[in-house]
Amino acid sequence: MFVPEQISISQGSGLLLVDYPDDFENTVKVALDGTASILTDAVPLGYYWRAERYTTVVSSSPGGAPVATTPAGAALAVYKTSDGTARPIKYRDGTAAPGLDVADNQQPITVPGGMSLLFQWSGLTAGTYASVSMQYALLRRVDGE
Repeated sequence: MFVPEQISISQGSGLLLVDYPDDFENTVKVALDGTASILTDAVPLGYYWRAERYTTVVSSSPGGAPVATTPAGAALAVYKTSDGTARPIKYRDGTAAPGLDVADNQQPITVPGGMSLLFQWSGLTAGTYASVSMQYALLRRVDGE
């Protein structure tokens, strides 16, 4: 674990980098209705995640090569959530190319303690597999003295 050098903040507050944990990775089988969902663990209280980059893959087998094409209308939506529910106001990102896509967020998604990210696919072929790999930074809030 990388622990940065102490800094002094005389006024205000900021987020201090704590670590770059191993990537979050998960795969699920697409349901009969063409949907799939992956929910990350909740961010520990007192910490933040900055989701900097994630890759999505749809394949015919777990860990397999991406399918050549996904059905027309297939999509992925990414939500910030505290209870695993997708709410329109919590929509943070998405793609109409969920078969193989990379989001390299110039404006990372900041997820506070107690919240998770929900990756929700729709319009896929039942029985295929949806996967996500997310690179993120772990931060802690520090307040001035």
